[in-house]
Amino acid sequence: MKFYLLILIELFFFPFLYLWEAFRNFVSSKNVKQYYSTDKSDIKPINDVIYLIHEWGKYPIKRKKHINAIPEFECGLFYQVQRLDRYNGQKKIRKYLTISDYSVEYIKYIEDNGIGLKDYTVIPVQNKGMDFSGYSYLTNKIIDSSQNQIVFLTNTSVEKDISDYIDDYVKLFEKYHNLGLLGISYSTKISQSFIKNRFSPHLQSFFLVSRSQVLKEAVKTNNGKFPGESETLKYSIIRFGEIKLSKLISKLGYDLAVVEPSGNIYFLPKDKILNNGYNTWKLPFGDRRLTNNSPNRIYSISDK
Repeated sequence: MKFYLLILIELFFFPFLYLWEAFRNFVSSKNVKQYYSTDKSDIKPINDVIYLIHEWGKYPIKRKKHINAIPEFECGLFYQVQRLDRYNGQKKIRKYLTISDYSVEYIKYIEDNGIGLKDYTVIPVQNKGMDFSGYSYLTNKIIDSSQNQIVFLTNTSVEKDISDYIDDYVKLFEKYHNLGLLGISYSTKISQSFIKNRFSPHLQSFFLVSRSQVLKEAVKTNNGKFPGESETLKYSIIRFGEIKLSKLISKLGYDLAVVEPSGNIYFLPKDKILNNGYNTWKLPFGDRRLTNNSPNRIYSISDK
């Protein structure tokens, strides 16, 4: 209901909203510094890494994913577990697997197909909110805001390629003390909207990295709920989950960044009323997966 009400409001005020966004795009500054990170002296040492994989209990362990005109690619739980099994870095990793539409039969299917879960805490969650039901459980029940934990929030649509990335991604949070949310893909638009010229860069939620205290702050600001956890409609989950999470963390004063296929780190602009970052944007516009030769892949970092 909330999503459709918002769409009706957009439709009713369409001329004004469209012109307002066009004006914002036109007047945004062309000389804004791309890097926004500042040193926060109160950041605590990183204690451990928490890695969540969320899965729907009816997916096969290996599957093909198709996104619009993009050639399908292989992904699945098998590859997510495999890449963690191959990790031999320096960090202590606590592994969690949340499953919506959980069943004992599905766990048996996983184990019968060679996926070992002895190192994982397996948690059944409801399917409302899809991935965000798992993200919500981890944030509300597991992570500790008194510790500087680095938290990976992922689902099984991550492309199958396996590379070393965990330690380098953690080091980014040590290097950029104000970094609050990191992703491997983005979109600059809200597809679930009539206002198609609205510039709204946000990180896509199939693979995110954050800090425990940042996620806790975001939930507190959002009336104690993880964005998207109560939504049932897919479009609503994207708009009130994926997009809202990026906006909340940015409004809290933290920086958002994306790892590009080149391995470079690109910081998303701050969204201010008359300076939304439109004229300083250097990457492709729209859904990055549509202009990426290897969508949903985890990229190694060249900027170290």
